Amino acid sequence: MSAFDHIYRLSEDTESRLACVAKRSFEAFSPTFSDGSEINQILHEESQKKSSELYNRTPIQRERDRILYSHLMRKQVEKNHILYNGSNKIVRSYSTHTMRMAQVTRAICKSLRLNTDFGEAIALGSKLGATPFVHAAKESINSYVVRELIKIANSSCESRSFNKNKVDQQKSMRLEGIDIDFPIWVHRIECQDTMDDIQKFMPFARGRDVDRAYCSGGESALLLTVDPFTRRKRKNSFYPETLYGIWRHSRGLAIGPGSFSFKRSVQDTGSDQLRQHFISSEHITYESIVASYADDITWTIENLNDANTVALLSGKESRFNDFHREMMSDREIPNLLRVANNNDPGELYNYFITDFIRTSGPHIGEMEKQHDSERKSLRKSVVDLGFGLSEEAQIVLDRIIEYLGQRVFSDSRVKNRTQLLAQLSAACVDIIYAGGGEYLEADIKKKKRLFRWSDHQQAEALRLIEQSAVHRLQLSVDVFAEMGDLDVFEFAGVESL
Repeated sequence: MSAFDHIYRLSEDTESRLACVAKRSFEAFSPTFSDGSEINQILHEESQKKSSELYNRTPIQRERDRILYSHLMRKQVEKNHILYNGSNKIVRSYSTHTMRMAQVTRAICKSLRLNTDFGEAIALGSKLGATPFVHAAKESINSYVVRELIKIANSSCESRSFNKNKVDQQKSMRLEGIDIDFPIWVHRIECQDTMDDIQKFMPFARGRDVDRAYCSGGESALLLTVDPFTRRKRKNSFYPETLYGIWRHSRGLAIGPGSFSFKRSVQDTGSDQLRQHFISSEHITYESIVASYADDITWTIENLNDANTVALLSGKESRFNDFHREMMSDREIPNLLRVANNNDPGELYNYFITDFIRTSGPHIGEMEKQHDSERKSLRKSVVDLGFGLSEEAQIVLDRIIEYLGQRVFSDSRVKNRTQLLAQLSAACVDIIYAGGGEYLEADIKKKKRLFRWSDHQQAEALRLIEQSAVHRLQLSVDVFAEMGDLDVFEFAGVESL
């Protein structure tokens, strides 16, 4: 038996007990990686070169491990979420969020017989492109990028002639017979050269709920698949379903045909061959929906628990009891009574996990009855009602988020710190971008030593930052996203904060 045959049979055996709608390593309707390369061909070539690395692991398990052991994952421990109450402060590393999100995803997927390794891969990769200070920075970074792009476009239009009609025509496309529009901010760009560079260098998609020039999911997908300095394809590619789940990891985003599309040509490493990277709404999976719920479940519980700890340290009433009282004043939710009264975040996790499994189990069961149908058509049913949390649990989750906004994040010290970090984040990106390449050149020299770049690779990276302001702007965001909190303070010269 060849090494490839062993991998194929191992995957078939390992994944044979999964539900019919679960993601598998080898699927007839998903035969290519996100860069268009054929899965069977690439795995066959890799198995011949390094069969020991693939032995006894499915391709999806190996993909999860590549994300887990990445440099970007290590940096998450240096990004923190902080809550204040008076003189008390609670610090939580963002790696805590990622690991607990992954375990919530795994627990639900395991009980529903979905692919746990695949669900974990999405959860682990979802925050790799998150900036330092995470939520405090993303809005200011988004606004900064849009402002600078418009400046770049205006400057280019003054020095070059352009065809506005041609630009307008390119600001729409059709996918599967459905109009897919550009984000709102793109419609403000009226320079063809700038538009070309945006499509070449920036990770933005067309569709619904794609109106941000920066989003952590898009940044994560970019950094996993493309070298940000040379804009060449990284050596290994990913399943498009993995990248879709990572990009669209937030709960509540539009799903279904025509809701999302990303396409861009990227050069292979070491050659001039172009690879057409493609991700779209057709790559939705049940595991990606689970991960999106797990993200919100983890975020709400961790923040509520931190707020509870700060309140108790300050001699105040438990936030769990406070929330429980507010919840009961609106409507009675019996399953929440014991959870809230125990002041136990673990019980709250169990409440949501159990509810998701109990609510979604029958939906998966109905899909099993249609086992003879094509799996792709079965997966489209993810947009139907019946998969997710119950109405009661949805209300609880949304009310916790509302409670945190009104009673926790509204605290003056929390708000002031958030505003400060938002301004500091935009200022750091501006320093990198407006430095005329000085800071990026220094970073390129570091990367050459770390990754043993050739002189040609270094020259290529330097040429790009000189030739394109859009690339330099995006690279500034990429470099900032890889920083830890302390890195930012040191870079800005405000270590004493």
